[in-house]
Amino acid sequence: MSSKSLSVAEAMKHAEQLLQLGNAAISRQLFVKILEALPNNHGLRPKAEALLAELDLKYVGDAEKLKLQKLYESGAFDKALAEGKRLIGLYPKDWTILDFLGGLNVLKGKFADSIPYFDAAIDLCPKQPSPYSNKANALENLGDLKGALACSEQAVSLMPDHPKAMTNKGNILMKLAAYEKALDCFQSALAQSPENPITFVNVARAWNKLGQFDQALALLDRAVAIDPMCAEAFNVKGNSLLFSDQFDEAAAQYDSALKIRPEFDIAKVGKSLTQFWKGDLRAAWPNHDARDLGQLATLLNKRVHRWQGEPLCDKTLFVAREQGIGDEVMWGHFLPFLYDATKHLVVLVDDRLVSSYQRRFPNASVLGAGSFASESKIEEAIVNKQVDCWTAIGSAPQFDWQSPEQVVPHSNGFLFPSNSHSQAARSWLNTVSSKPKIAIAWRSGIKSPQRDRNYADIEQLAPMFTLADKVDFINLQYGEVEREIARAHANFGVTIHQMPGVDMMNDIEANLALCDAVDCVVTVASAPGQFALSVGAKTFFAVYGSVWWTFGRFPNVPFAQNGVIVPAGNNWRDTYARICDDVAAYLFR
Repeated sequence: MSSKSLSVAEAMKHAEQLLQLGNAAISRQLFVKILEALPNNHGLRPKAEALLAELDLKYVGDAEKLKLQKLYESGAFDKALAEGKRLIGLYPKDWTILDFLGGLNVLKGKFADSIPYFDAAIDLCPKQPSPYSNKANALENLGDLKGALACSEQAVSLMPDHPKAMTNKGNILMKLAAYEKALDCFQSALAQSPENPITFVNVARAWNKLGQFDQALALLDRAVAIDPMCAEAFNVKGNSLLFSDQFDEAAAQYDSALKIRPEFDIAKVGKSLTQFWKGDLRAAWPNHDARDLGQLATLLNKRVHRWQGEPLCDKTLFVAREQGIGDEVMWGHFLPFLYDATKHLVVLVDDRLVSSYQRRFPNASVLGAGSFASESKIEEAIVNKQVDCWTAIGSAPQFDWQSPEQVVPHSNGFLFPSNSHSQAARSWLNTVSSKPKIAIAWRSGIKSPQRDRNYADIEQLAPMFTLADKVDFINLQYGEVEREIARAHANFGVTIHQMPGVDMMNDIEANLALCDAVDCVVTVASAPGQFALSVGAKTFFAVYGSVWWTFGRFPNVPFAQNGVIVPAGNNWRDTYARICDDVAAYLFR
């Protein structure tokens, strides 16, 4: 065989391999070139003609794909979806069209509808990374992070040098709070695509989560140097500065992001936190309303309109929960005002809050989010309760809290413990001793380097423990605390008492009863502090830097009656020494 024939044979083999991998477009181009090079009587020509004919039967031609691409690029997603379905009817073996249809459903927010398309594409061509990567994106949006991670790992195994696959995997790991692993993925993507500013932004996002804000800012400066119009870089710079308690500087970065992209919702939300901190509430609320409220908001908006501040005396208002339980309770301080103002109040809350909310609002309908998780249950509640309008709990105060002076606690307070829980807590506390009681919590339950800087180790509470001969310390910290409590006893000889049989994570009634029964609470910016404020307990917050939820009245907590913030600065021990003095002055005045 001549060298030319050998070259053609090798080209044929390569084209067949591409076809097996599902790279139809490149395979078709190669077969066309092969046929152009072969004489009519060449022995390989019949096979090449047969494979090209098979390609034309199985795969959509370039002209039709171009038409589909133009529909997509013009934003005519419904037309593109209809055309894609027509083409897959003609070419059911073309995995690229199935992958395209799945991607269109993702763009339309129909994540569950996209999965069958991706699965069909994978069945046809299991060695193509794209359907795995796109399916991972859909599963991520559906909340199936483990499934998403498995798909993204499969995509990376098929395409280890592709920055998109690495980036998708990194994004999922970020949601799983695996920040160091996410950092590795983003750094791999950066090495593969150093000309892309977004790769720098992603690495900076991971550094932010790891509490390395200076490293994040240096990378973001490089992203902006590559593309001065990179709105994502300015937004993440805002986050780095916000996490560093540099609120004014953060606001300037969010402004830069919004100047480039005026409808950049994530930047609007970041800007709102700087405005809340400053006390510019009137400007903050529109930006705060840009946050993603998820599928529940979409469902509610289909059924009833969102409350716009109109009088509620003849209305039934549905208030939807959001964020974590601590934030839910913080914003909940405004619920008593809504309860007074509405004809009927329907509140969707964390299941752990149902009994305490129903006790405080006896004529309201308090629904547990776990029992009302499905769309059908929510729709049933809207109909049965004759709901007129809805709002999210984090937006509920916006028409009343227009200035710092208007952020006030309700005259009748917020929550209160049940008689049985109150009696149980007080009876147990009496068995400890007759000394004053200080309830303590010192960290969040969510561990990450970014969050850890906001909380002290148990050893840093040492100045507080100098009061041990005058007071009893009562545990409010949830999670696994036995080792920390043992360290406090070993290092300082102090006993932190735990109420027997109480799960501090899930028994919110016990939390409220303990907070109400002790003489004061010393905590950090986490859920136990919000529980303490909700029952009106004297509460001292040890806070790193500042917090946005003082609404321009730092160090006071304006929506609650007895909260005070003690900023930590750079030394937690000094902070707890100051709190110790304040607590002693309060208890032994």
